[in-house]
Amino acid sequence: MQLVAPTTFPSPSPSPSPASPRPVPGDIGHGSVLWYNAEKGFGFLSPDDGASPVFAHYSQVEAPKGAQLHEGDTVSWTYALGAKGFAATHISIESAATGAALLDA
Repeated sequence: MQLVAPTTFPSPSPSPSPASPRPVPGDIGHGSVLWYNAEKGFGFLSPDDGASPVFAHYSQVEAPKGAQLHEGDTVSWTYALGAKGFAATHISIESAATGAALLDA
């Protein structure tokens, strides 16, 4: 009995797509407010690129005095390395979520 080599070979499985690059301190992030607790003064931001949520503290919001973050606000920030991971600094509100301005009135 003679063995015959196959003429075609299965193609290798496609390699997984590379994950979005991990930010480094100083990078600029863009996204939205995932949630924010005004009483406690902190919350988390959801990056547009799908990376892990980023810690946000009220002291880093660059807005008129008394302005607060609201869920759904579109924001930009600078990444910094905090005690437990990435934190946002220099947070700018680019556009308020629908009805958010009414909540501050």
